Amino acid sequence: MAPWHCAGPPSRPWAVLLVVGVVLVGGGAGVTWEKKGGGSNVTQEPLPSKEQPRGARILTDNSFSCTRFPPPSSSSSSSTATGREQQEKVRRPVELSTSLGVIAGVQELTEQPSRPFFSFRGIPFAEPPVGRLRWTEPKETSGQWTGGYLDATQYRPFCPQFDPDARQVLGQEDCLYLNVHTPLLPNRTPTKLPVLVFLHGGGYLMGAASALGPHKLLKEDVILVTVNYRLGALGFLSTRDSTLPGNYGALDQIAALKWIRSYIAQFGGDPTRVTLGGFSSGASLVHLHLLSPLSKDLFTSAIMMSGSANCMWSVASYPEDAAYDLASDLDCSSTTVYNMKECLLDKTVEEIVRAQACKHRYVYWPMLYRPVVDAGFRDNPFLPEPVENLMTRPPQRPAVPLLLGGVPKEGLLYALTALVFSEGGRSAGELYDEAALYTVESLWPNTSTAADVAEIAASFYYSSHARRDLNVLAEEMTEAFTDLLYTSCIWDAAQHYAANARTPVYTYLMEHHDPASPSYTAPLFLPAEGAGVGRTALLSGASHGDDLALLFSLPYRLGSPGPRDLQMSMLLTGMWAAFVQTGSPHGRDTRPLPPWEPLSPGEPVLYYRLSFTPAMSFTPFRNKEQNLWRQTLRHVDSSSEVSYAFTVATWVLLALVVLLLVVVVVVCVSVWVVRRQDQYPSGSLTLRQRISRNPSITTYNG
Repeated sequence: MAPWHCAGPPSRPWAVLLVVGVVLVGGGAGVTWEKKGGGSNVTQEPLPSKEQPRGARILTDNSFSCTRFPPPSSSSSSSTATGREQQEKVRRPVELSTSLGVIAGVQELTEQPSRPFFSFRGIPFAEPPVGRLRWTEPKETSGQWTGGYLDATQYRPFCPQFDPDARQVLGQEDCLYLNVHTPLLPNRTPTKLPVLVFLHGGGYLMGAASALGPHKLLKEDVILVTVNYRLGALGFLSTRDSTLPGNYGALDQIAALKWIRSYIAQFGGDPTRVTLGGFSSGASLVHLHLLSPLSKDLFTSAIMMSGSANCMWSVASYPEDAAYDLASDLDCSSTTVYNMKECLLDKTVEEIVRAQACKHRYVYWPMLYRPVVDAGFRDNPFLPEPVENLMTRPPQRPAVPLLLGGVPKEGLLYALTALVFSEGGRSAGELYDEAALYTVESLWPNTSTAADVAEIAASFYYSSHARRDLNVLAEEMTEAFTDLLYTSCIWDAAQHYAANARTPVYTYLMEHHDPASPSYTAPLFLPAEGAGVGRTALLSGASHGDDLALLFSLPYRLGSPGPRDLQMSMLLTGMWAAFVQTGSPHGRDTRPLPPWEPLSPGEPVLYYRLSFTPAMSFTPFRNKEQNLWRQTLRHVDSSSEVSYAFTVATWVLLALVVLLLVVVVVVCVSVWVVRRQDQYPSGSLTLRQRISRNPSITTYNG
């Protein structure tokens, strides 16, 4: 089936904020600035002088106020309005002196219980990757900010990406900025605070650092840093040679980590206690940093939420195919990679991002631009060997504690995305025919067995009712996508890391989900219901990103949290902060919680159930399904390799037999010719030349 056409599906404004996964307003995640007109505003008083640290000062400013995005729902308008009024009262510009110059930020309030914190947005950590710097390793910034001053009161643009709903390119190529959110300014505490650096998800195609709002997590004593990095073809285009080696987005993250190591102490952070965390494709990148020699000594613990580098969607085996296709679509000759790159450098960001978007179906499929093994293509490769090789050996860096896990219904987001963005009709049969096999085939790394694997997977997950009932299809497709994209690879990563790194590995499954709980998938509920999917299928459990929504203030309409949701948010933020602080998730919750045991090397992967009855689970998660992907379907690949080897060996043997027969024939003919020559030597009379010895025969002379 052809890829998603550029004409695309009809506009669906109810889905874009979730699926795109970026902030679509100028102010970024959770907060926008409004310029106030004239009139008398309440003067913001500075903090008492005894509370002001050296090098930092709170400024008074009447001209701005803060509004939260998105607008509150009617059920929570009063509480949200109260929170907004409190933020407007406390929000003040603040200046901090650093070795790079004076930086202007803002003071804000966390969600309830309210606590002041300070945000510095849009700090450059590398030169803009524009012009000839496109598709080059990031060039780190040097020297002071221009004029010795940086306005960091607002988010800077995120990296270019395509909005499949608005059908336009968002973001700017000048996007390599990070954001620092801290509960305390320097010298307000005798000790430096631990740092969480978090990488957004989005399938390497979309996302923004500004989408990870700090208003939940900053109730804890941790500093949060969020990072933009190049995406799509601009971040991961590769021809597997030194001209376009790829991994530019991953190298952006290393540049950001180096900046943090050099300067975070001036924001009150401890550069010796840095946790690198990520969600979805961001979690896969965290795993790659754990394996990469370039990231050594840049962080001291890691968090991987719903993703790992050994997932089949994580690393591209043959990225040059996508590169040549992109060049062809943009009328660039690929006779040489150098000429192709020069031509692509002349194209606008709009042209490149639109061309890559035309290749995608269901927003993400197939995942064309991903990290690659770049050994041999640059002097210091980011990924020197395939992930499966690096995972099975002890790390070439000091081992760091690891926290990883996910949610039970990861695949619901992708099942509903396939339904909403399908090309054909939305009947169960049409969607099954369009998506059930294609989504597996497009990701399976071995193209020679992809069709067979897709058929086996379909027979395992889908019943005959799936073609007739959209509810059944949605539920069964959710299960299939959960395992295809996440289940076995995440738990395999945990098991390998525990066995080889010999460091604490904590695994979790976030199971909390009430019928009215906010959900990362919520913007897709309304169109899915309109298509005929029932509430039972939609509310079947915690889906992809629901744990993220408990940790960060996301800029989407996810629903209004109830008291139980707020309690779970406090539990998770406390545990994640405890892990950032100590390398162990044992939090400071007032309830007596069962202990969270790390994995034991060589033992089955157990996990901690994050719910209102938290406890260790001693039964592996979806063990039967894991065995399908880990053993049965891999056996199809290995059988294919054996069959291929047998076929090759058979043909080689047949060719040798034929060659031997030819040799035998040639030898026989040669022997016959030699014997013939011996019988009739050269110069002897032929039969016609001989004179008859019969005297009765006379010659007629005419």
